[in-house]
Amino acid sequence: MNGKPGKSAILGLDIGTTNCKLIAYSCNGHILAEAVAGYEVHHPRPGFAELLPADMMSAVTSLLQSIAPAIAGSDDLSMAISAQGEAFVLVDKDGMALSAAPVSIDMRGHELIAAFKRRTDVQSASHTAGQALNSLTSLAKLLWFKDEAPDVLGQCAQVLCVGEYVLKQLGLCPAMDYSMASRTGLLDCARLQWSDELIGLAELPKRIFPPVVQSGSLVGTITREVAEKYGINVPINVFAGGHDQVCAMLGAGVVNSETALYSIGTTEAIALTIDGFQSDRVSEYAPPYPHVVPGKYVALMGNQTGGRLLDWFKKLRGIRDTEALFVDLPDLPSPVTVLPHFSGSGTVLADEAARGIIAGLNFQTTPQDLTHAVLEGITMEQALALRDSCNLEPPIKRLRAVGGGSRSSRWMQIKADVIGLPIDCLENPETACSGAAILAGVGSGALASREEAVTQFARVGPTYHPRDEYTEIYREKLDLYFDIYRSQKAHQAKQTALTARIAALTQDERTQESGQPAPQERQ
Repeated sequence: MNGKPGKSAILGLDIGTTNCKLIAYSCNGHILAEAVAGYEVHHPRPGFAELLPADMMSAVTSLLQSIAPAIAGSDDLSMAISAQGEAFVLVDKDGMALSAAPVSIDMRGHELIAAFKRRTDVQSASHTAGQALNSLTSLAKLLWFKDEAPDVLGQCAQVLCVGEYVLKQLGLCPAMDYSMASRTGLLDCARLQWSDELIGLAELPKRIFPPVVQSGSLVGTITREVAEKYGINVPINVFAGGHDQVCAMLGAGVVNSETALYSIGTTEAIALTIDGFQSDRVSEYAPPYPHVVPGKYVALMGNQTGGRLLDWFKKLRGIRDTEALFVDLPDLPSPVTVLPHFSGSGTVLADEAARGIIAGLNFQTTPQDLTHAVLEGITMEQALALRDSCNLEPPIKRLRAVGGGSRSSRWMQIKADVIGLPIDCLENPETACSGAAILAGVGSGALASREEAVTQFARVGPTYHPRDEYTEIYREKLDLYFDIYRSQKAHQAKQTALTARIAALTQDERTQESGQPAPQERQ
């Protein structure tokens, strides 16, 4: 691979929902150093889910300091950031955070976005922009700030997604790449510019939105003076990165339409590559948005449970180690069916009010049966998305799995059986980091091209093939899965209302026990 002379290192920083990772690579894709730091998602009110900006910066500081010794001999450093979608921070003119960062599952703007998108003018504008507006988007939360915290929005100089917020703290004037900007719900995905029409209809000031650029564009340089605060003795050239799912696609070599990315982490998603902007190619709930590869677009289908549901289930069973879930796990499909809608359904059903269901319990049900059913249920939601997309041409022939879940051979075999397609795993499953690093390396000239870099970074490991006799059972189970969802849908409103009444009673009891007035709601 032809790159710049001298010793170069390229950094890929991935800022996720519950942790961030930083990996330093050589120009041939070998890992020089890596570090991980976690933080907590806070839930200050029912339906709220947010990160504290200070926690994210503390984690980033720790990561940079951790990898500094391994890159001390480098004379050329470049970096790009892969970041979770939708989460953002409002900052003042000095770049100081005015708010916590609401993440995708934060539902504070649910009613506001529902009312907003019912408007005929909004429907027309969102269709033109290629956007499907829902509670996950940044726009839903921005509408909440406009209505519930106008003083905060009034002080706002910029709205920055979490990657751009980090760069602001590192002394840069950040620009937002197209893939991240699209996750706000306010990008015109066909024209690759902010949608003046949607921003105007939302009555938001356009001045708060940063410039948008192509992934891989030079954003700026972290000066040596700033870098030295983290133990790094050379400047760092920073290039525009992208949405974590799309960076993971590049890092996994998923750049054509016959292979899809299967991202297995805190959330789960299947991402398809589309040539050009073709809004009629996919469901209205998964409109195409820009890839980090110019000219390519992505259709993202996923759900908000994934690893979150495993964490809940581990606590329920009193298990700390995920691998302990697989001890004595039956090989056969589970007689129990789990709908993993603990935070609404996935993309295909697009039902934010859906809630989790466990069906088929009896006195013979074992903890292992339940475990197997949870693992199946998370995967069933992705199988439903793929079935909904089966009319795509050319058809998807295989998946490439990335993320922490792809390290489990047992779960990967279950997933191959449920989905019915071969699944390739990567030697290094942290492809969001490697995808960001490729963007930085190509942008700086340390790497010759995306295509050549992918051959070095996306090394395929084991492949899991579906077992036909199990896949046939899972096809029937998927029909049952959908039927269970459809049959209980009529009861959702009653269940939601009952849950709200119980929550109110719980709050009243806590207030009476403390002898204090109910706490004021946080703005």
